[in-house]
Amino acid sequence: MISNIYLKNFKAFQETEIPPVRLNIFTGLNALGKSTFLQSLLLLRQSYRQNTLLDKGLLLNGEYIEIGKGK
Repeated sequence: MISNIYLKNFKAFQETEIPPVRLNIFTGLNALGKSTFLQSLLLLRQSYRQNTLLDKGLLLNGEYIEIGKGK
């Protein structure tokens, strides 16, 4: 089970840490990062499924999500 999620410099998140619990509800105004957080999970999932070594980078475009090109 995932015990902690840490995002740094990913879209709307400059730096954040989210400890998941049994039920997480994301609410708030538009453009606060609710969808971005879910996209980060999809990005990790598709990178893992394509056997991308996470220490070498992430698979930005794939089956679950298309982020584009990184800088």
